[in-house]
Amino acid sequence: MNLSSLVQQSKYVVTITTSTSNGANTKGTISIKFRGTNGESTLFTFKKGLDKGEVTTMNYELTSIGTLTQVYLELDELADTWRFATVSITVDGSDLFYFDKSAVLYTDIPNIWLNCNFLFFFLSLFFFF
Repeated sequence: MNLSSLVQQSKYVVTITTSTSNGANTKGTISIKFRGTNGESTLFTFKKGLDKGEVTTMNYELTSIGTLTQVYLELDELADTWRFATVSITVDGSDLFYFDKSAVLYTDIPNIWLNCNFLFFFLSLFFFF
């Protein structure tokens, strides 16, 4: 019996749009982690270098963490001024999470936790505070 076939996998499709404001681009690496009701994922690399206004989509396949509750973003460049305009996440092709600044749970630049208490969020910006 193959135990790996018994472990439920979920597909996360993440789209991040970088802000169009001056200095919003980055040469650094953006990383992402997902937290759910049954645990959290490892830290995944999203992308190294994002231009102002760039829209980037990445796919992640991970062991089920339950219902998504928080998303963690990390930037490896402390002096960087990268800002995003929107973050959207689709889980298994159906659950859509779209964040706004009210979703920011904790910020310790260059790290940020986004809270997923509701199914839909609208994320307009987070480093503008």
